[in-house]
Amino acid sequence: MSEIYKVLSTKVTKSKNGYIIYNLLLNNQKWVSKLAPVRKRDKPYDRLYLIYDANNSLDILEGKYVALSLVQNQYGSQISSVISLDVVNEFKSLLEKANGRPFTTELPIYDFLKSLNYKINSVTNSIQLKNPYEKYVVLKRHNSTICYQPTDKKDVLTLENIDRIYKEFYQGKDTGHNDIDCTSGYICSAIAIKEYCKVEHKYKSKTIGTSESIIMELGDSLNKEQIMFLAK
Repeated sequence: MSEIYKVLSTKVTKSKNGYIIYNLLLNNQKWVSKLAPVRKRDKPYDRLYLIYDANNSLDILEGKYVALSLVQNQYGSQISSVISLDVVNEFKSLLEKANGRPFTTELPIYDFLKSLNYKINSVTNSIQLKNPYEKYVVLKRHNSTICYQPTDKKDVLTLENIDRIYKEFYQGKDTGHNDIDCTSGYICSAIAIKEYCKVEHKYKSKTIGTSESIIMELGDSLNKEQIMFLAK
């Protein structure tokens, strides 16, 4: 499980065996570390390595909020995974890219905003963002962090009716797209109803690829049949 921390200081050290170690001092006054990648093939996927390689230090991280998963072992507090090295700007980018549409994020942004004393809606447990993103709220649901624009409209897909719409009109229903190479069906995520297609190997009976496409997402208009169903 990841949490968000503020980086107070950084340093790069070497182990007794000559391995490079990245060290971050977090706002809980705890130094955490991560061994730099040794294998060449791992370096392009290591975010700390990329920053160090570009700047010859990690100083650029000082003052920024980062999302990390930490573990405790014989060497102390270690970074097991890096979710984000600039939470604030990364979350802003997600909001800009969404452009009003709902989205989920692995950033623990709800708990972060809570720690900054953002007001929590006592009815929905959601947190409203501030200008210029005040139309969005953040909510934790089904182990997901959801960002969406709530509405009072009754003729659109909402968090309150998405499960009912899915079970009545999509769950277990034929998509009409099954063929010899694809097994398809419908699934319901926290914010959308989707059609999936599993491409299976003809002879080895194993899945070699899966694709998903959105059928409906929060805020989309319901058809007349769906509106009548909800009115019952």
